[in-house]
Amino acid sequence: MRSGIRQILVVLTVCAVTIAGIGSYFNIVRSNTVKGPFVPDQLQGVSVWHEGREYPLNFDQLGELLAILRQGERLMEKMEGGSPGIDRITLYRFEGEDLQLQPVAMLDGELLFAIPALGSGYLKERSGGRLVTLLEECHD
Repeated sequence: MRSGIRQILVVLTVCAVTIAGIGSYFNIVRSNTVKGPFVPDQLQGVSVWHEGREYPLNFDQLGELLAILRQGERLMEKMEGGSPGIDRITLYRFEGEDLQLQPVAMLDGELLFAIPALGSGYLKERSGGRLVTLLEECHD
């Protein structure tokens, strides 16, 4: 009878160690996944281009820009709208190709971007005009 209890305890211990190991593995994998192209620790900096001149964003502006872009909506078709008012936004990354956000239209105070490095489709920001104000502050 004692050997039966010992075998059960060994099996339970092996199961517990296996479950703990699998849980640790998934936590490591989850922490290393990229949450889209707008992750602050992957960026060296961001600049706004207006009338051919480059205007770098400070740390606070960078954080606000990335928060706005992460809340954007992916669209597959281009929508027509007004002039965007800026040439482009460049995200300088530590690794890989820098991202160029090309504004293609202004829709009700919000910008629609093409991002060629990410393939087809567009990104429509949903800040209610906060992004336009932020970008205007960068080059004024």
